[in-house]
Amino acid sequence: MWLVQAEDNSIAVTGDILRAKWRWFATEEGIEPADWLKLSDGWLSAFKKRHGLKGQRLHGEAASVNQAELEKERTALKQITDHYALRDIFNMDETGLFGKMPPNRTLATKQLSGRKKEKHRLSYAFTINADGSEKLAPLVIGRFANPRCFQGKKAKEYGHTYYWNLKSWMKSNIFQEYIEDLDCRMRRENRNILLLLDNFAGHKYDKDRITNIRVHFFPPNMTSHIQPLDQGIIQCFKMHYRRLFSERAILRQLTDIPPQELYNINVLEIMDLAKEAWSEVTSTTIKNCWRKAGIL
Repeated sequence: MWLVQAEDNSIAVTGDILRAKWRWFATEEGIEPADWLKLSDGWLSAFKKRHGLKGQRLHGEAASVNQAELEKERTALKQITDHYALRDIFNMDETGLFGKMPPNRTLATKQLSGRKKEKHRLSYAFTINADGSEKLAPLVIGRFANPRCFQGKKAKEYGHTYYWNLKSWMKSNIFQEYIEDLDCRMRRENRNILLLLDNFAGHKYDKDRITNIRVHFFPPNMTSHIQPLDQGIIQCFKMHYRRLFSERAILRQLTDIPPQELYNINVLEIMDLAKEAWSEVTSTTIKNCWRKAGIL
């Protein structure tokens, strides 16, 4: 999963990098060095064969960015963030979660047929602060006002913050309500905070109705480099979700559910799994991703 994410981000990966990343994961999981794999050339060859990895030449410079402009923006952001305590610097961003999508890779002794891809998507908005002490409950956006699985109840009765529109994406009216609720909370706590956002059309709001939040928008084309949530926090959430989703399918298998139904899941169950996945994103991960963004 990490390798796929590296590929999506145009990060070059070598055998030595794979070995180093394996050791990093083993350390994070608390595996004693005495129990580590030897990571020999044979292991690497088997890993590449198992996942269909071949040496590829990198073409073009699409992933490049003007480094001078990037460092200039980082310097400007540092001057802004320097006026706030770390606990009062927040970043918010949205991502799509294809919560019904079954795994498309497997370890097997022969070629197997895949399952039909489920394109159902929920949008998730995450908000975190710079010292990792506050990880706000996700805002969820779906396509339907009252999915059947809610059984006539409101999402908040199940512990979720849920909105809807036909495209299941952030819109300015949803963002306005969200930022007003956050601003109200900051007034109660007598706090003034900085909120960092990408310059997305859905992030429009009425400034006159906000008193305790200063909003700063990242410049276009730089968010993948300087937005903390893009430095691994969202990816970490999705990795936890895929693991929990797969574990759920295995547990369902033990109850004699037919194979073709193992990955069936409704919207509320997706939201419950995602809530658990978000809870497993640690404050250490959050702080490391802020550090990687280089804007503090």
